[in-house]
Amino acid sequence: MALAYSTKPVFQEKEDSGFCHNFYIMYHATPDPVIVQKILEDGFKLSTGPKQMLGDGVYCSLTMKKAVPRYGKIAFRLLVYTGKTHKCTQQNDPLRVSWQQDFASCWVPPNSKDLNPSGLEENCIRS
Repeated sequence: MALAYSTKPVFQEKEDSGFCHNFYIMYHATPDPVIVQKILEDGFKLSTGPKQMLGDGVYCSLTMKKAVPRYGKIAFRLLVYTGKTHKCTQQNDPLRVSWQQDFASCWVPPNSKDLNPSGLEENCIRS
């Protein structure tokens, strides 16, 4: 059985100004059941530090393929409000790790191989 994922929002509300509020189903994986319990008790902890591709935030993906098994075998299925989103496709994007001041999330679209060699999409949520 093939799994199908949608890159379309599961819910969308448009303001009079034209701004769309989009909600997506996304996946976040972890390798350790102990971490699952901590997330359930305390919520998600931001990934931080200079090695983060998109800076500080909670990383998730529209596809299970990106989350599992790359980041663990246990996946959370999340309903995510992305808010105002910065699209990032290049390593040299000036907002690649500093988008958090003006945006609620940062998105790397599929096949942005300059930034993400796997070619899979990635989202980072400010939280």
